[in-house]
Amino acid sequence: MFLTTLIAIFIFHGEFDTARQFIAALVILPPLMTFAEAFAPHSMDTPLMMLSGYTVLAGICCWNWF
Repeated sequence: MFLTTLIAIFIFHGEFDTARQFIAALVILPPLMTFAEAFAPHSMDTPLMMLSGYTVLAGICCWNWF
């Protein structure tokens, strides 16, 4: 999951407005998605991963924190 998330972030690197957003996504998302996959109950892993990943991406990209 960690490697897949890194690859996905690199594929969509053009969607980030700044380099800081891109780096923040590289640092935060792979461990988050790996953690969500590892500790979510079997039937809830996909919804939990989608909710946590999209929430963090919205925080990184939509608000001017970075």
